[in-house]
Amino acid sequence: MDPVIITLNKSSTSPGDGVLIGKIEWTSEKDVASNKSAVTATLYVAKENSTAATKGNWSYALSIGNQTVSGSVQLTVLDWTTVATTTIPVDHDADGTKSVSFYGSVTGPSGTAYAGLTTSGSKTFDLAAIPRASTASFGSFTMDQEGTISINRADSSFTHTILYTFGSASGTIASGVSTSCAWTPPLTLASKIPNSTSGTGGITLRTYNASGTLIGENVYAVTIYVPDDMVPTISDFSVALVNPNTVANGWGVAIKGLTKLSWSAAVSGVYGSTIAEQCLVSGYSEWTGSSGQTGFLQTAGTIQPYQYARDSRGRIARSLGEKITVCDYAAPTITDASAARCDENGTARDDGTFLKLTLAASCTSVGERNSVSLRWRYKPASGTLSGWSALSSGSVVSGFDAAASYVVELSAIDSLGSEKSVSATVPTANVAFHLKDGGLGAAFGKYAEQDNLLESVWPLKIQGNMLNDFVVETGGNAYWSWRKWASGVAECWRVRSCGNVSCTVPWGVFYESTSAYGPDAYPFAFTAVPAQMMFAGMSSGGVVFVEPGGNSAASTGSWWLYRPVSTAGITAYVSIYAIGKWK
Repeated sequence: MDPVIITLNKSSTSPGDGVLIGKIEWTSEKDVASNKSAVTATLYVAKENSTAATKGNWSYALSIGNQTVSGSVQLTVLDWTTVATTTIPVDHDADGTKSVSFYGSVTGPSGTAYAGLTTSGSKTFDLAAIPRASTASFGSFTMDQEGTISINRADSSFTHTILYTFGSASGTIASGVSTSCAWTPPLTLASKIPNSTSGTGGITLRTYNASGTLIGENVYAVTIYVPDDMVPTISDFSVALVNPNTVANGWGVAIKGLTKLSWSAAVSGVYGSTIAEQCLVSGYSEWTGSSGQTGFLQTAGTIQPYQYARDSRGRIARSLGEKITVCDYAAPTITDASAARCDENGTARDDGTFLKLTLAASCTSVGERNSVSLRWRYKPASGTLSGWSALSSGSVVSGFDAAASYVVELSAIDSLGSEKSVSATVPTANVAFHLKDGGLGAAFGKYAEQDNLLESVWPLKIQGNMLNDFVVETGGNAYWSWRKWASGVAECWRVRSCGNVSCTVPWGVFYESTSAYGPDAYPFAFTAVPAQMMFAGMSSGGVVFVEPGGNSAASTGSWWLYRPVSTAGITAYVSIYAIGKWK
């Protein structure tokens, strides 16, 4: 380094108007390995306002920190003259910094005009800092994958020990490292973060000098990730067909609507994770758990069921099962069906005592395994059904009185037991008007068959109005009243009491009930979801609103009650009306 100059204070003036002046020049040289600097200081003296040299013993003192050299020296002084030089080793602080004070003084020799005159002064300086503990640089790490830690050291003789902490885990990465180190975090660290895919730990870099003395250490935060392939474990996954239908079970195939799947699997978390969700997935359906039985398969085609698992880290695993072909299936379809009076040759006659039975049907082949059989049975209009008989389409059967009507049931049944049937009413022979024997029954357009009843197969027009529909059933129970119409329309209604209602939950400007009410089962099942209306009120006349939750073909669904003011302990009455189809 270039010398640093410290100017000393001037002395008093001599009898000849001369003045002593002084200075200190110092330099330092640092030793990084030992954390020391060698500081050299030189003390100078000169005369100002004088042209003649002064000779004699000059007294001096020169200090670096707390170390001082002093004495006297024989000098002849006019211009700058060296008085003393000293070099002292200075220990730096642990962080490599150090402040040092300098002091110098020179006193003129006795027996001269400068006797007793002194130039002196002091000043403190910061020495150049000595780099100490090394620094490290690195990115994030992934368990079971190698990464690099780079080290920037102040001296080539420095070595390092690198350590890590992660949760309660800790260990040494490497010792005796110079400038870089490879590290593969162990998979066991994942057990410290069972609910996350990453965590924050620490890396400590300790620096040693050539003699093995610890110089210092730096601590850094480090992010460590769980590898992408650390997912839940699924083993021993198996899927089997379940066919409750004995015929399908004998065929050993999967059939839409008739086959279920049973499955089992061993599912577990990995390195501390737990299973948050597990299910079997097949097509667009899923069933919770690692074992069990599905519902009936509802999609034909090729499916590949798989076990699904999601753990507490959010990691997902899937284990694929064998592909399964699901055969399409539906109940038999009747494409043509009729029962009509005829003669013995099958020629249509409205007064014939023979019936010509026509039935055409088809079934799903299920891989050429399935077939359909035809059968029929009958009863007089007010009688009991006969047993089933095999049927060939176009058959002519005898024994049907022209004065009686019959109900004929035609059925197609397949190998799997699914059946489709239709009913046909075979009327009596056509007559304009008939009075039943005994005179207690009559009919228009047919033979009268019942006492105390007027029958008609013709449409009726009453006082100029066509009678298009009529009620075929009325009923009631403890809860409901209902009507069913010949056209298939059905309606039901009731008033439902809801006791101890508390509308105290704020909902916009209203207050919602603390619980839902219903669902209430309809008195019969509609063929589809009926239209439904609900109205609510209080016996005291207070205002109550009702919010339906959605009904089904079988029930009203749940509902909630609302009031414009917060109210507890009331009784509300909900009027319910539903209309749909019963056939």
